[in-house]
Amino acid sequence: MTRTGLLLLLVGMAIVTVPAVAQGDAKEGPYTVTVAAARTQVFPGQEIEVTLTLGNEGAKGGPSVSRSSLLGKRVFVCAVPPAEPKGDWTGEWADLLSKVPSGSITLHPGETFSTTVRLKFPETIAPEARAIYLEWKGRSGPLKGVRSNQVVFTMQVGTNPIATLETSMGPIVVELWPDKAPNHVANFVELGQKQFYDDKVFHRIIRGFMVQTGCPKGDGTGGPGYTIPDEFNNTPFKKGVLGMAKTAAPDSAGCQFFVCVSDALHLNDKYTAFGRVLDGQDVADRMSNVSVGKRDVPLKEIKLKRVLVALPKGYEKPEVKKSGK
Repeated sequence: MTRTGLLLLLVGMAIVTVPAVAQGDAKEGPYTVTVAAARTQVFPGQEIEVTLTLGNEGAKGGPSVSRSSLLGKRVFVCAVPPAEPKGDWTGEWADLLSKVPSGSITLHPGETFSTTVRLKFPETIAPEARAIYLEWKGRSGPLKGVRSNQVVFTMQVGTNPIATLETSMGPIVVELWPDKAPNHVANFVELGQKQFYDDKVFHRIIRGFMVQTGCPKGDGTGGPGYTIPDEFNNTPFKKGVLGMAKTAAPDSAGCQFFVCVSDALHLNDKYTAFGRVLDGQDVADRMSNVSVGKRDVPLKEIKLKRVLVALPKGYEKPEVKKSGK
């Protein structure tokens, strides 16, 4: 089987092969569906965001389309090429994480409707895959038989935890270093999993230095209710390094963290480096160039919407060691 010849689709509980077709083939009616992704490098367990566009390329208004048939369960197929040239593709339905909306859509000729959807590749295929093909497939109503283009995602397989910082300016994907700062990583993972970082602001931004967030008070004075011991290591604070903020006192870090937007070697042996940016450094760089006021507070609010953590197989989070309150 070749890449262009076949994709595997799930029907009920069985996996069957279906000929791959160009967008708009194998369907009647005016509708087309297009899938796009701003970032196509993903990590095992990481959520992805795709843009889905419904278009009417017909000569007249199309029939009403239910939003659930466009954005419901089992409409995104992810497939993995065979390991051997003549082997079989394997595929499953992608896990839809976005809420399925209600209502319907009707488009006149030339009109389009676009929305973003959050997905996750099933663990049964993601850990072993290097390339994953994603396609949308209509299964009911006026969209039955409609198939989108295919988007190829490159799976980055690693052994360290991965965190996605969803910000109002775009996502920043970071790799955490449990071998260099195990307690800081455990603390960060735990706070992320508990949704502690949801809807925090970037309260301190210094151009040419770093962007800082994670304060529950939003002004740089808040913490999680405890502090953790320092874990200084031999990693220099270069551009893209993730560090935990603290006061001048020893063992005073807690939840606030920063991303370096340039080398900051004066921080070495004074702050704990516990990760680095893998993707989205451009987001942090753009963030660092916004206008700020007193105490380096951005004049326009920038949000950390949430932190999504993906743990590799074999990683066991240790209990967080706390040094005080």
